[in-house]
Amino acid sequence: MPFKIIKISWILLFSSVLITAQSQEMDYSWPLPEKWKKEVILFPLDFAPTLQYPGVEEVHFTPGWMSDSISEQRWSYLFYWKLDTLLNADTKQLKTDLLAYFNGLTTSVYTKTKSNLTFQPPSIQEFKKLSDEGLYRGKITIMDVFFSLNPINLNFKISASQYPKINKTIICFEFSPQSFDHPVWKELDKQKVEFKLLSL
Repeated sequence: MPFKIIKISWILLFSSVLITAQSQEMDYSWPLPEKWKKEVILFPLDFAPTLQYPGVEEVHFTPGWMSDSISEQRWSYLFYWKLDTLLNADTKQLKTDLLAYFNGLTTSVYTKTKSNLTFQPPSIQEFKKLSDEGLYRGKITIMDVFFSLNPINLNFKISASQYPKINKTIICFEFSPQSFDHPVWKELDKQKVEFKLLSL
């Protein structure tokens, strides 16, 4: 399938919610590095309606996310959920939400590819709790609906924090098909720590 068709599918998927999200007053700061791209989407997410949370998602894409010239960064990106509620983001809940998110995302884009290939739902291969401070690491297999239409393994990191005094939950998800010792993870981790809640 031509690359441009799948790229247009991504734009159409988020265009309606982006306009709404950009008009909202943000109570956080997350600077975007040069050449990176971002999307801001309000909950509930149209492509994952079971995620009925109040809040916003902001996605930051590495420069090579959709680039043939920096292909080792493809599918390397991260996003924050800034939820205006206290969510018990434990292993069970995060697994459920991760599968709901990627099932909704890949299904939405897959329907626009008009491919004759059988859709492959996401599946979690590994999920490890690293600490009691809400740190997790694992691997998920999804259908690469944006590029190859083949299965792809994405390594991931998750960090989740609650802020009871202001009734918020902050969750960061980082993804890349590269192994955790690849330099792209340093770039993702560096970008992760730039997120700041302004109400603290």
